[in-house]
Amino acid sequence: MSEKKRQKTAMNADDTIAPPGAGAQKPPVSLPVELQGAIGKQLKHVYGQMLAEPMPDKFAQLLEALSKSEKNP
Repeated sequence: MSEKKRQKTAMNADDTIAPPGAGAQKPPVSLPVELQGAIGKQLKHVYGQMLAEPMPDKFAQLLEALSKSEKNP
C-alpha cells in the first residue's frame, strides 16, 4: 500500500478511520440505535445467503490439505 493511501486510512486512538490531519479531539460519531439494528439485520441476511452457497471445490481441497498437514507434522 502506498504511503498516500496509508495516510488516508490512518486510524486514530479510537480505532475509527480518520481523514489525514484529523485530530483525536473530536468524539467518534455514533449511529442511532434503530439504524444500527437495521444494518445488523441486513448483514445477517447477506451473510446467511453467503453461507447457504456451496463451497467451491478448490477451497474444499485446500482445507482438506491443511487438515492433513496438521495431522502429519
